[in-house]
Parts: sequence; C-alpha cells; structure tokens
Amino acid sequence: TQATRLRGNRLASVASGDIPERWPTRECLRHRLLRALDEHATMPHDDIRYAKNGDVHIAYEVLGSGGGVDVLCIRTFVSQLEHYGRLPIMVDFTDRLARLGRLICFDHRGTGLSDRLRGYRLPTIEERVDDLQVVLDAAGCERAVLIALADGGPLGCMFAAAHPERTAALILCNTRPRIAWAPDYSWGTREGEFEQEMEHIDRAKGMRTKACDS
Repeated sequence: TQATRLRGNRLASVASGDIPERWPTRECLRHRLLRALDEHATMPHDDIRYAKNGDVHIAYEVLGSGGGVDVLCIRTFVSQLEHYGRLPIMVDFTDRLARLGRLICFDHRGTGLSDRLRGYRLPTIEERVDDLQVVLDAAGCERAVLIALADGGPLGCMFAAAHPERTAALILCNTRPRIAWAPDYSWGTREGEFEQEMEHIDRAKGMRTKACDS
C-alpha cells in the first residue's frame, strides 16, 4: 500500500542516517521505533479472520498448533493484532501462551482491525461479552481459559459469570473493578486527580524524557 511504501522510504532514511536536523526529536524517536519494530516482526499475521456479531465484524487470530487447551486473551482497549505481532515483548508473551495449545486473540470492537464504532454510543459490556462468544464460536472453541489484562478484567469476569460452561479458568492480570473513586472504593481516582493526570500526559506527550522512561 502507499502507506507501507511511505513508511519504507522513511525507514530507509533513518537507516542511512539521512535525518534532517530540523526534524523534531519526537519524529526522530518515532522513526527509530518503527525501524526497531520492523526488525523484530517475526510473527506471521496473514491469517487474521473475522467473526460477526450482528453487523459488527470482530478481528481475531488463532495461534498455536492445538493439542492442548484453548486460551482466550482479553487485552486492553488499545489493541491491534498486526502491530502486537511486531512488539518483541508481546511476541514472547503470545508465543509462550500459544504453546499451551491454541491462543485466540482479538481486537475489541472500535479498535484495531475490528469495525469502527458508529456514532458516539459506546458498546455495553453485554454486547462485548457477546463479541467474545462469537469469536469463540468462529474459532471452533467450546471452552477456554480466559486471560484478562488490565481493563479487560471486568469483561473477563462478566463473561465467566454469564457463561461458566465456556470458561475453563479465569486469570486476571493487573486489573481492577473500576477506576473512579466511590464511597466503597476509597483507593479509586478522584476527578481532580484524573484531570491532573490527563494534563500531565498532554504536556509530556512526545517528550524525549518520557520516551526514554518508557
């Protein structure tokens, strides 16, 4: 595609050291990151499939040779199947899970390779549970071990509670029931704290120090 060719041209400029000094530091770091991702693009992603929930298409892939257990990975709301396969740390993570049998990964509706959201209405958690069901059905999976990461935790819990017959186990990693403070959730984030964090992200976005820290 044209985007791929343009990215290739940019990466060639970086590799040759032909980066104009007038480019912002953020742009230089971005190109270096793209080059590093291309060098570590080891996982094939030519078998991305789509499951359909109503009129919404959910992108998913199945990794592993089978013969063991099926594992469904519920990632955070930030996901993109092709790009995850280019991140070395994620390649190692998915490779190890796929050795258990089959690993089923997907992009949430509205993100990655799945269909975009229509209008401003966000999907309900019940609709997202249905998305998981159609992905399992399309992958030919009757029962799976659920691994729910970060904000995927509540979705994994909801699915396990609604469909225990399809849940072999539920593994929660770095998750929590909610973010906002409440009288019965005193360690949550208050509105003022949240706004300060958002302002900090806006100010620091693209800064070299932040890129190095991450």
